[in-house]
Amino acid sequence: MTPLILEWVDTMNDNIDKIIAKSNGKLSALVDVKQITGAYVMESIIQVAFGRKVSALIEPNNPIIENARKLFNTSLLTMVKFLIILMTPNVAKVLRVSTFNREVMDFFRDFTLILIGDRKHVLETGSPVKRVDFLQFLLDSIKNNNNKAIDGSEKYTDTQSAEKYQEIQATDDMTDKSHTNDELMSQCVLFLMAGYESTANTLSMCLYNIAKHPDKSGDDSYEAFYALKYMDAVIDETLRLFPAAIFIERIPSENYELKGTGITIKKDHSVHIPIYAMHRDPANFVDPDP
Repeated sequence: MTPLILEWVDTMNDNIDKIIAKSNGKLSALVDVKQITGAYVMESIIQVAFGRKVSALIEPNNPIIENARKLFNTSLLTMVKFLIILMTPNVAKVLRVSTFNREVMDFFRDFTLILIGDRKHVLETGSPVKRVDFLQFLLDSIKNNNNKAIDGSEKYTDTQSAEKYQEIQATDDMTDKSHTNDELMSQCVLFLMAGYESTANTLSMCLYNIAKHPDKSGDDSYEAFYALKYMDAVIDETLRLFPAAIFIERIPSENYELKGTGITIKKDHSVHIPIYAMHRDPANFVDPDP
């Protein structure tokens, strides 16, 4: 799927160039980088997950873009629902409290059904070419649908990039690999929700940090990007300073003993992990604040 993502990298670069061109190469005002990185991430995820090409900046009223953004809209009612789910999950389950917008979920369900219908139509036509995206991988995982490639060979080819991909083969211990359409839709929407905000924010802060230290930049080609060990350090340091989540919580399904500590975490007890505080703790990092 790398070629799909790289296509949107070029689009993001073009958007940045347009902003610079408008100011004749001299930025005299602040630039909302999140708007640019957010568009890039949303465009990439929608194409990788659903196989649909959209432009978040050029087509802001596209139904896919509009409903994708509604997934991340926060209101007072949404926050109240979130607190109910967080503080009293059993009550939320009984009352069927959900933070998801029903209209948005219905849109993505119908949208996914249309895509599945399109993919099945392609199969019926006997086309030897198959899309390589997240939805197609899910369809391939369905029982009796992934025993061979679409053309009978061991591999199939992506439409645009001509990349070869090996089919995931079922094993004897996989007794049931079927999925409902709602499960397929949920996985694609979860892919979007989990990847959008965290990735867009991290990219924004990476660009901010790089802009503050222009002397550290060099060859910006794709190959050089992956060859630069320093770039890995930049991303790691950005995530340390500005983590995607300031804390996480986990609830064990059974009693669990932390070996060597004498501490036992009891079943159903909430474990709070303060990521932000740990990343800024001098005991963990020398000079933790920049």
